[in-house]
Amino acid sequence: MATKRFKSAKEKREWEEYQQWLTARKPPKVKPKREPLRLNLGESPRDVSAVQSAKSLSTAHTTDATALRASPKYSGTLIIGIATTHKSNAVPVLNKDHAVEISSMRR
Repeated sequence: MATKRFKSAKEKREWEEYQQWLTARKPPKVKPKREPLRLNLGESPRDVSAVQSAKSLSTAHTTDATALRASPKYSGTLIIGIATTHKSNAVPVLNKDHAVEISSMRR
């Protein structure tokens, strides 16, 4: 801590009392002790019985992890198409009148 210059002895005494008051209220900074990481690998590094007993996914019958999902397709009758307005905005077309209305729009 840098030394501080005081104008009077009273100011110095008050400062020292204040520092004592602060240290009495501050808990000491203590770092918690960490235990070393211990791996349970068996009796020796060459003991592979724990590794051999683990069950794994058999990939002999297939090359994919999951089945291929069919892509969704619209099968309804409400929307007859998709129109593109300004700035490449895709808009669903519901009927022929709607298509004519979209084509006559201006920016």
